Amino acid sequence: MESCTSRNKRAVYENVQLMSSCACSQKVNSDLIQSLKSCTDAIITTSSCMTFSSCAEIKSNKPGSVSGNYQLQINNKSVTVYCHMGALCGIDGGWARLGKLDMTQSSSTCPSSLQLITQSNTRICTKNKVGCESIPLPSQGLKYSQVCGRVRGYHRYTLDGFLNRGIDGVYVDGVSITRGSPRKHVWSLGGSTYNAGCPCSSSRRAASFVGSDYYCESGFPSGPQNTFGVADPLWDGKNCPSNEARCCSPPLLPWFLKRIGSTTTDNIEMRLCTDEAPNNENIGIDQYEIYVK
Repeated sequence: MESCTSRNKRAVYENVQLMSSCACSQKVNSDLIQSLKSCTDAIITTSSCMTFSSCAEIKSNKPGSVSGNYQLQINNKSVTVYCHMGALCGIDGGWARLGKLDMTQSSSTCPSSLQLITQSNTRICTKNKVGCESIPLPSQGLKYSQVCGRVRGYHRYTLDGFLNRGIDGVYVDGVSITRGSPRKHVWSLGGSTYNAGCPCSSSRRAASFVGSDYYCESGFPSGPQNTFGVADPLWDGKNCPSNEARCCSPPLLPWFLKRIGSTTTDNIEMRLCTDEAPNNENIGIDQYEIYVK
């Protein structure tokens, strides 16, 4: 087509105006529209300003997109989200990251609810009281039906694994991951001395709401020590003697995948929990990544 008719020019102009939230649209104004050489140019320019409401939409429409920060349009607001464009948990890319911690990086700091300790040059974020400490992971309104994540933790002294209590209490000595209010279970990560409190290697049973959506390991499979087990991090599927071999067999370890079965925008909450005071037992973490899709 050699030139655009007035009607086509007006349609293109209106389309660009609808895309005004896009950063590149500031470069596309009425003067530029008038100078476009053809309708094809106009369409290309307009499509480059498309907006998306999820990382998966970006991946679907622009398969060559790389992992990084993107501006998403969610509930008429521009939200910055880190999109992981590679596969995670055996599922193709387009994952949105809700939270990440990596204390092996010297610039990283513990979540405000936790305190930092250093043991054998390992920087650990831990609790300083009995019960649970919360790490909120807001969804920012993102719709999702799957959660993929990993947590690396450390066992101190006499952790008891899973306990027969409600979801709002200390039902696990370890990490609880839930969504929404009231809380709905996503995943649990337990620690247990000798692995005696791990359902995967003993007669202990997790609460019914946990089901099989859990990992459980011991930092001290041969007996408790009143220190953090930095030589054997939890939930990594490594250093598993015979008494915890079954607990280290899930193929996705150190990652977990939860399929919710419906679409939600629930915020996610991670809690570090123990039912005894820190001088008796404690749990610490130094890494986590939580993604949704």
